[in-house]
Amino acid sequence: MKVAIIGLGWYGLPLGRSLSAKAIVVGTKSTQAGVAEAEVVGIAATVLSMVPEVKIENTELLADTDCAVVNLPPGRSSAGMVNQYFSRIQSLTGILAKGNLQHLLFVSSTGVFGEHQQEVDEHTIAEPTTESGRALAECEAWLWAKWKGRLSILRPAGLVGDSRHPGRFLAGRQNLPGKNHPVNLVHRDDLIALTHAIIETDFGSKIWHAVAAAHPAKEAYYTRAAQALNLPMPGFDQSDYSLGRTVHGDISRKLTLIKFKYDDPHEML
Repeated sequence: MKVAIIGLGWYGLPLGRSLSAKAIVVGTKSTQAGVAEAEVVGIAATVLSMVPEVKIENTELLADTDCAVVNLPPGRSSAGMVNQYFSRIQSLTGILAKGNLQHLLFVSSTGVFGEHQQEVDEHTIAEPTTESGRALAECEAWLWAKWKGRLSILRPAGLVGDSRHPGRFLAGRQNLPGKNHPVNLVHRDDLIALTHAIIETDFGSKIWHAVAAAHPAKEAYYTRAAQALNLPMPGFDQSDYSLGRTVHGDISRKLTLIKFKYDDPHEML
């Protein structure tokens, strides 16, 4: 099997390293320095530039790929971001399609759901309320129609692992909203394990959620997380009694038979 990882970053690079035990892994970085970094760990890579247009320096490297993992977040909100991101994903997947790609795994986000959607799972219709959420949801819908039968959509919750410790997320910030909101997180190790299962098994076109099963309250959790690193405590708006959103991933775990190592966010501290 040959797997291309489009975006060898915080998640993509360790994913590539773990997959390389069973597959030929290639990928993309945004700079030549990044390409060199990937090659140090045995992953052949090429430069992918997104501005002013999508361009892959060495398209031959990605030819005859069985599966491509497209892991390119929309980035910060800006004017025209939805249209720009959609156009780039269209162009990128068009390039990948020329290489006889069999399986496209698009890494989206649980941010495609709005805060008004209090309980969501893999079957819930996305109703985004942020620009990044709208950008991802629009791409999901287009890819679903274009790649039906060859598409997996993977939606990770908030990402934790390595240098991304929850204690740093809100430390010292004050008057934060959502003290009672449920926390939706996933550890990188569990995200990689779920990605492995999706790539290695023919599940057909499906939507997957990568999220820990437990959902502690935001105020209690992030206070404890900051304490774990001896950082300043976050402060929350005590007049805010909004409920927030709980993202469920039970369907994904049951279908893949995955048991997360960090199914409770407290285990990530």
